[in-house]
Amino acid sequence: MKAIFQVFWLFAATVILWPPPASAQSSGVGGCAIPAPKLALGAPTEMASNPRLALLRRFAHVRDYVGCLQSHGVRPASAAETFVTLDVPNGAFTTPTAINSVGTIVGFYFDANFVPHSFVRAPGGALTPFDPPGATGGSVAAAIDAAGTITGQSCDKTTCHGFLRYRGGNFVIFDPPGSQYSVPIAISAAGAVAGFYCDATACHGFLRDPTGAFVVFDPPGPIWTGEFYGSFPNVIGINADGDITGAFCTDQFCNGLSGFVRTRGGTIATFDPQGSVATNPSDIKALGAITGFYRDANRIFHGFLRAPSGAITAFDPPNSFIQTLAFGVTSTGTIVGNYIGPDGPAHGFLRASNGAYTVFDPPGSLFTTPVAINSVGAITGQFCDTTTCHGFLRSP
Repeated sequence: MKAIFQVFWLFAATVILWPPPASAQSSGVGGCAIPAPKLALGAPTEMASNPRLALLRRFAHVRDYVGCLQSHGVRPASAAETFVTLDVPNGAFTTPTAINSVGTIVGFYFDANFVPHSFVRAPGGALTPFDPPGATGGSVAAAIDAAGTITGQSCDKTTCHGFLRYRGGNFVIFDPPGSQYSVPIAISAAGAVAGFYCDATACHGFLRDPTGAFVVFDPPGPIWTGEFYGSFPNVIGINADGDITGAFCTDQFCNGLSGFVRTRGGTIATFDPQGSVATNPSDIKALGAITGFYRDANRIFHGFLRAPSGAITAFDPPNSFIQTLAFGVTSTGTIVGNYIGPDGPAHGFLRASNGAYTVFDPPGSLFTTPVAINSVGAITGQFCDTTTCHGFLRSP
């Protein structure tokens, strides 16, 4: 179960992972950002040795953050848009991770023992929890293609594997050669799976093609697994052409990150927005358009869009305060993500290809984290209210 808790992702809220600048550490709502580093998951050693304790601490800090906002008069969102709240029956912290072109949503939730389990929600609303065979340590559904094939991670009592769940309910369990634990993260329209795995000495990127053959690759530095950030949903992306994006560490402690894109032919190019000290690509679409976010020298997060030509545009929604995170992009260039404004809560945003913004929150939300958008503009993600966190679907 170690890999699930070290690496996966966003079960409560997207968080600020470095102390905010001095301008944010004042009295009032800005002061609520002070404990935000505590919202990250613990170090890998802590997560491996006592994951339930680390999760309980995280939940307590999320509760404290929301309580801080309330104490300063911040009120939950109200909205006239079309939202559906997603909660797995008898589960907690329902966390969508992906949505396909027909509106099928996948993700995970926690049971009473804080063990994660996967779910799939059909376009009509039927929600089905599931675990692959042998997943005695839990599972996390990470991505879904247009045909309804789901990929993710399945853990037994000793290690973790990749899985595919086909539309009919059949499973395939897989591991790259030499893997001690495997973390599939993304799946292409053709059914190719991208992710990373770790052997006895290091972690590597992998591509599993639809026939089951593996290609292993390494960017110029150690591949970024997301474990020290703690809770971002997308650290590797793959598009319909088989191009893969992700990040690698530029120093031994992973304090610095650079982005990379690997073409289907195996060529790897690196990139960073101007002023970035830590670049985190999140998603890649047709022709190679990439979105993600980066941290600057002042510890402020910004979104970015990298065009197929390599040109990079940095952006922040109006009123973004100390954090803009971009998680998904459509083939037409519409980007989805969230930002923290001076009012305290995190809001969801859509950025159109012309740069226009739409800000949104599910009713009752104090912390909105959209994680994926499909080709028709349906968005899924998670929001937290005054009591807990839920999944959501926002219809276009």
